[in-house]
Amino acid sequence: MRIVSQDRNLSVNFDSCEIWMQNRTIYRRVNGQSDVIGSYDSPERAAEVFEDIHRAYAPVYSISGNFSEEEIREMLVKSPNIVANNVIGVSDAQFVTTYSDYVYYMPEK
Repeated sequence: MRIVSQDRNLSVNFDSCEIWMQNRTIYRRVNGQSDVIGSYDSPERAAEVFEDIHRAYAPVYSISGNFSEEEIREMLVKSPNIVANNVIGVSDAQFVTTYSDYVYYMPEK
């Protein structure tokens, strides 16, 4: 999963960096370099976003059946801040749909 920073100028790979929260701010660190990826009005809001990132994380999801995009989104994507790409679809009647390449957009507020 990729995480796009709150100000939309940084995209980080969730799998290869350390992410932590301190007070109202969420940081990432990779190769000794730290960056702010989001800052919020309260420590409680920062904690909500921090939890949302972890709830949204999934390397790959597969669904078998004939579900609409909305039904699949309700089953798989547990965060409104996620965009998921459908990478495999076999046919309308019987198929396996695989979602990968999630992008998490840090909420602005």
